[in-house]
Amino acid sequence: MAEDDRISEVSVSEEESCESFATEDEEAFQKEQYMYAMGQEERKAQEEKAEQQRKLQEREAQSETRREMRRKEEEERLVSLGRRNVIVVIWDGYDEMTAVTIIDVLRAAGVNVVIAAVGNNGLGKDCVPVKSAVGRHGVSLLADVAFETTCNSNFHLFNALVIPGGSNQHIPTSHRKLRSLVKTLSYKEKFICAAGETPFTLLPKCGITKSRAVTGCPPHPGTLPSSTFKSVLDIPVHVDYNVVTCKTAANAIEFALTVIKCIFADEAVAVKTAKELGYEGFAPTLKPE
Repeated sequence: MAEDDRISEVSVSEEESCESFATEDEEAFQKEQYMYAMGQEERKAQEEKAEQQRKLQEREAQSETRREMRRKEEEERLVSLGRRNVIVVIWDGYDEMTAVTIIDVLRAAGVNVVIAAVGNNGLGKDCVPVKSAVGRHGVSLLADVAFETTCNSNFHLFNALVIPGGSNQHIPTSHRKLRSLVKTLSYKEKFICAAGETPFTLLPKCGITKSRAVTGCPPHPGTLPSSTFKSVLDIPVHVDYNVVTCKTAANAIEFALTVIKCIFADEAVAVKTAKELGYEGFAPTLKPE
């Protein structure tokens, strides 16, 4: 009987020991599961945080890219707005002082100036393209292009056409392509700028002076057909809508600055250029208070 009791006590003790081990194993397992779950949640949180950080960096990169694109677009827009192109035609007999002055002043203002030499014979296929011209006082000027070889499709890029005065007026006046260009640019409301004799020779041939007042130096004073155009000979530089005219070579700087004012539609550009050149004769227009 006593032995049975001892066996029974041992059995109970073993069962309690097994239950204790089972409990400890279960607690360890639960703890392990808890730590695993905590680790998973922590990793998940870290991954989510990393993902958020990555998305934030992507958004910032995209924003920076968009800002850079906007900056470039704005720069291109400003460059496009600020870029001005002017074609200056010369021929054998052109007035050197007027031509060289306006080329120099326009380029000082950042204008892209293309010098085009007009051939000596403007009658159709007989016209011979040239790349230089000799002025009325014997000064030779090398042109950028021969006017006759310039593609017509490029002329729309120009904001203004400048024709200086000079002798041998029959050359620009009889040049069919030049007359056609004057008419086309005037129709497109580009600026037609002429000096000296040209406002009284070439422009009337193109019908430009029918509704525009011009100044200049008539080749034959006193024989002007008043029915063809209105003249304002007492004004050194005159602007009538898109026609800018200059009286003599002595007014070349004023003429050039006026062209700058017109093509930029901003008097401040002309004033700034005049100051940079040390020219004090060009004053801004006073606005009424």
